Amino acid sequence: MTIEDCQISIKINGKNRKQYSKITNDNLSTGDTITISQLNVIKGSRVEVSCSCDYCKTKFYRQIYAIRGNNTFCSLNCKNKWLKNNNPNPKKDEKKVFCEVCHKEFFVYESKYLKQDNFLCSRGCYSTHRKINYRADNIYNYSRFNVNCNMCNITFETTEWYIENKRFLFCSQECYWRHRKEFYKDYYYKTNINNSRTETDPEKTVRRWLESNDIKYVQEYPFYKKYFIDFFLPEHKVAIEVNGDYWHANPTIYGDGDNLKPLHKNQLGVHEYDEKRNTEIRQHFPLFVIWESQIKQNVDFFMSKIISNILIENP
Repeated sequence: MTIEDCQISIKINGKNRKQYSKITNDNLSTGDTITISQLNVIKGSRVEVSCSCDYCKTKFYRQIYAIRGNNTFCSLNCKNKWLKNNNPNPKKDEKKVFCEVCHKEFFVYESKYLKQDNFLCSRGCYSTHRKINYRADNIYNYSRFNVNCNMCNITFETTEWYIENKRFLFCSQECYWRHRKEFYKDYYYKTNINNSRTETDPEKTVRRWLESNDIKYVQEYPFYKKYFIDFFLPEHKVAIEVNGDYWHANPTIYGDGDNLKPLHKNQLGVHEYDEKRNTEIRQHFPLFVIWESQIKQNVDFFMSKIISNILIENP
């Protein structure tokens, strides 16, 4: 980058006062004018400085924030001419290869030479090569083998790829879901899922409320290696769920009533899952739900109400 070493006047303002005070070692004030070398002008400044083109040596002016990189050019034309003589990525020598079909000699780049086993000079030779070498069972993805279903033991056909890459093999989707339901704790439960889950803003608000009121809790409490409960109060053996209004379909906002918003198809599936999940949790200990809108409205009121009900039911 060629910036001429000449003097320039800079007017001090609130944004650059501290930086130029350090450069000049003076206690500068807003409105002062200083004279310094162009080489010492701060990089983010919009002051125009005198430059010299690295290709044609023509002098020109440019705002210093727009000067980037190690070279400065007066125009795009000069930059392109300079790159022709100083290419930072020089062209590598090509490798000589022979076509697998017609044995024609041609050249390929080194990166392609290292990655490929078969070299073909044209699309026609490529099609011919595939017709000869990749037919029926020779195609990896279409090789068929007889295997037994890991759930019902029925024999069925599948590909070599599935045998090598799948832990269990199932003859149908129904067998997969049966296997998942019966052996969830053994094969499908992932301990590290708790660490990967991010805390939502409503959960953060509830957590801070519990901490400020000295209430002991366990966040993301694992329930029989099947669910994670948002907050579990071990002293009272009570669960508290923090639900988002839209995703969990707050019944005071979404539903079939006149003043309610219609449920989206995604909300229907989540609602059915929530009912099944909450029913299963309530068989072991009480479960209270606080909604996102309640937290935004008055978290102290609704959380105090929940804690009061907990103390009444579980003194």
